[in-house]
Amino acid sequence: MNVVCLNAGYSTPDAPAAALRTIARGLVQRGHEVTVVALDEPGGAPDEAIDGVRVLRLAPSRPTPLTLWHWLARDGAGRQDAALALLLRRLFSTRKPDAVCVHDLGPLTATAWRICAEAGVPVAQVLHDYRVICERRTLLRQPACALPCDNCVAAQGQLRAASGRVDAVVGVSRAVLRAHLAAGLFAGARYEAVIESALDLAPAPVPPRRRPRLEFGYRGPIAPGSGVETLCATFARLHAAHGDAIRLTVSGTGNAGTHPWHGNTVGAPRQAIGRDGHHAQAELPGHETPADDAAHAALLRARYGRDHGIEFTGPMPARDFHAGLDLSIAPAEWEVPWPTAVIESIGHGVPVVAARRGALTEVIAPGVNGLFYEPDAADGLATVLDMLIDDPLRIRAMHRRCRPSIARLLDVERMIDEHEEVIHALTLPRREHARRLHPAD
Repeated sequence: MNVVCLNAGYSTPDAPAAALRTIARGLVQRGHEVTVVALDEPGGAPDEAIDGVRVLRLAPSRPTPLTLWHWLARDGAGRQDAALALLLRRLFSTRKPDAVCVHDLGPLTATAWRICAEAGVPVAQVLHDYRVICERRTLLRQPACALPCDNCVAAQGQLRAASGRVDAVVGVSRAVLRAHLAAGLFAGARYEAVIESALDLAPAPVPPRRRPRLEFGYRGPIAPGSGVETLCATFARLHAAHGDAIRLTVSGTGNAGTHPWHGNTVGAPRQAIGRDGHHAQAELPGHETPADDAAHAALLRARYGRDHGIEFTGPMPARDFHAGLDLSIAPAEWEVPWPTAVIESIGHGVPVVAARRGALTEVIAPGVNGLFYEPDAADGLATVLDMLIDDPLRIRAMHRRCRPSIARLLDVERMIDEHEEVIHALTLPRREHARRLHPAD
């Protein structure tokens, strides 16, 4: 089949791009023809082949003398919209794709749906987070949203009709898919699926767990809303009671990086992509600006430190970070769409104590690879950590069960199989595939 995939980036380290690279390469290896349209990336060629995948990068449009005034009348988003529409129309007329898969295009998503519908090309929307229904992509302000804010309500109203052009909708988690369906989007989709993103994560040797103290860790953004401030305050109180028998390592920075066309990304600081094509995806809630995040990180470092049993290391590779840990902590203050950092921890044999929020509930198996705490309870995190400090054998028992418990999430071929099934279903007559692969409920 001839497949076109659309995403904000292709070579960037964020989770949507990492998943798309894996899927695109896998489809090519299975004999499909894959073209990826990505938004402009610094240093990226406008048209190149990467591992058999043709990658077209959308450069900002430039006016001709005849279109100068029309071009000047548009704002930046309008110019991107026009450039994407022009590229897709040309691509569809020459490549004749069998199906289109839209991943993370931000404000250009509805444009892609419209052009696909006009060309009669079936389209699937793959939801990696809440960007389609929330401008911050997090369903979170400070404090958390009890109800959708006015901006989101207005955006959802406009997108509701536009999403009727989508033939299939795929969520990386039930939490993500359920939120979009509850907002009234994709009512006309004839195919709904949950396809969990998989990591190609090599087994890591489990070092002996005979240490003079219990080592806890947090790996992710140090930003408002990430929960790391609550974690540090909680751990400082526990350290006052238990002393040097416990230590917390915090790996991350206060700068999440941005995409030039896409605003703030959901991810860890931009770093080189590893040989497996993946990058640690930190679940970053909506923040104001990188400068605000950096200031917040500096404040936490000044307030908490080694006197409180906490060490701030800066970014570390996942393998190195987890090699020294007994337990990871995921103190999310938002409905996490897909917890890649948690999967990395469990895949490296380190169980996780996590807030009972979002897709964390789809990955953590209590007593097997971690435990939940109730985030709305005043001492929910402290209670669980205190229990485990007093019973370290319970932590060690979970180490052995961690990686087998998420075998499905480490199976890249399974993920490619399921995306291939969706693409194949799009090419069939409606009556032959009106079904749900993994329903949201």
